[in-house]
Amino acid sequence: MDTKKVFNTVSCFFATVVPKILTIIKNFFINNFEITSTKKTRITGASVAGILLLVVVFFNNQFAKLDSWAKWWMFAFALIAPLIIGAFITFTTKIKNDLINKIWHFVFFMLVPIITMTMTECLNNIFIYDMTYLGFFANYLVILLIQFLFFAVSGSFRVSLLVTNAICYGFALAHCYVVLFRGTPFIPMDFFAITTAANVANTYNYTPTHTIIIGSLIFIFLVVLGLKIKTPHYSLITKIVSRTFMGTFLSCLLFLFYFTSIFADAGVKPDFWNQSRGYRNYGFMFSFFCNTKYLYMNEP
Repeated sequence: MDTKKVFNTVSCFFATVVPKILTIIKNFFINNFEITSTKKTRITGASVAGILLLVVVFFNNQFAKLDSWAKWWMFAFALIAPLIIGAFITFTTKIKNDLINKIWHFVFFMLVPIITMTMTECLNNIFIYDMTYLGFFANYLVILLIQFLFFAVSGSFRVSLLVTNAICYGFALAHCYVVLFRGTPFIPMDFFAITTAANVANTYNYTPTHTIIIGSLIFIFLVVLGLKIKTPHYSLITKIVSRTFMGTFLSCLLFLFYFTSIFADAGVKPDFWNQSRGYRNYGFMFSFFCNTKYLYMNEP
């Protein structure tokens, strides 16, 4: 092999082709994306980032008392997250190309459940890379179906994402505290004991743990994303078809789940013998959702 010839070919490639590729990429982003900010968003972003940083620093002992070496990674994430949130508040990205805008919003809508799952499983005291493939897919599907429900009702990406993440965060946070106080998972049947829980609620310590801090930061990030997103302009036919499809698809799944034994026979059911094990192996959202089928039991 002629080393000199190879060297000249590689040099020529980097000298001519690479700059052209970079120019094409640059022009693509310049022509299709516009990043803006205002004085109001800059002040808001800096203020929110500053407040969240102060909260993280104030509760730094929640990270320091952990035995695992991973505490430093979690603390670093907790320090970086407010800056990322502040940046997303400060800057707004506008996609000029209508087709790219629609494709991006669809992809974004399908990817957000992964971030939501990261939040709920953080509050479940596990991380998604520890989950089985079945648990990951099941939790993703449950969260996505909730998004489908609110999109079918509202027709708005923003409403769908904000409401879905608020519900998931609220239930996951309740689960986190129930595990801390009682040692067992939060299940739908606990709603029947809400009066008893309210009577003893003031006897517990609600100091946020490291998982609550990280989970809450992810939730705030999701709220910022939800407020920033705008539903693309679709034709009336597209709106009717998409919302009808999502509503029908969801209704069929819920009917099969609640009124037949198809899913139960396939193994889609709670770990009745050890709920803690089920929540740990298959995630919070999936396990909680499966338990809703058994809120009321028929007498034997």
